[in-house]
Amino acid sequence: MRAVTIVTGTTRVVQSLTAIVSGKILLTLGSLLLVPLYLTHWSPTVYGEWLALSAAVAYLSALDLGMNMGRRTRAATPSSTQPFSGRDWRSMAVSP
Repeated sequence: MRAVTIVTGTTRVVQSLTAIVSGKILLTLGSLLLVPLYLTHWSPTVYGEWLALSAAVAYLSALDLGMNMGRRTRAATPSSTQPFSGRDWRSMAVSP
């Protein structure tokens, strides 16, 4: 006969926190170990340029400026003057 394991809410929380913390530790170690590897193949100038470009891309991707929420709100709000047509979504980004 097989034993049944009962997982409580506390056990799940502890398992989740352990997984999150372990993942962050592994990502940090990986990032720290990759720096010497990059510097053996690239010059410090090229590595700095790569860091700046990748940071700029990361910042721009995180910077939403609320455009997606504005488009969703505008598309979901019914227009009182005309029904929604397939071409309305193209003008959402430029119209006030």
